[in-house]
Amino acid sequence: MDNILLEQGYDFLKGDKAPTDPLEKSGGEIINNLGHGTSTASLMISSPQAQGSYDNGKYVTGVAPGAKLVPLRVSYSVVLLNTSKLAQGIKHAADNGCHLISISLGTAFPNSRLREPITYAQKQGLIIVAASGTIVPYIVYPAASDEVIAVCGSNIRREIWWAASRGKKVDVTAPGQTL
Repeated sequence: MDNILLEQGYDFLKGDKAPTDPLEKSGGEIINNLGHGTSTASLMISSPQAQGSYDNGKYVTGVAPGAKLVPLRVSYSVVLLNTSKLAQGIKHAADNGCHLISISLGTAFPNSRLREPITYAQKQGLIIVAASGTIVPYIVYPAASDEVIAVCGSNIRREIWWAASRGKKVDVTAPGQTL
């Protein structure tokens, strides 16, 4: 895909310029979410045509198929206990010409480690969008931060998805239900 800028990407877990997800589990994570970033990226930038041969002939067209994506790998899990790699990724995006950061993971508690790079990125003109959370009864951080656009998941009927975290901090809903 021409719109994935691998040469600008970075893997903060391994400290190298190969941000591909090898689909490996980490023993130190609460929940391993193999391929989560890749599937989220496909919902954003997939082109309006089939990328492979599927028996049913179906495919996904992303909501912004003309956008360019810089992959930054910061976690094995969508549940963050340590936010240092996410903070590094946000600063990296701000320093390397990105226009929007999409974050589909989070942590339960606000912390200063995320606050500084979020405000730094915002001052650089970046738009930061983050998932509100899944199954927990509160909005996770960084989505709960005032500088971040918090996105709650909706279902195919345009209703709030049963598993989506919801509350006053949510700014917008978007497709989020998995089958």
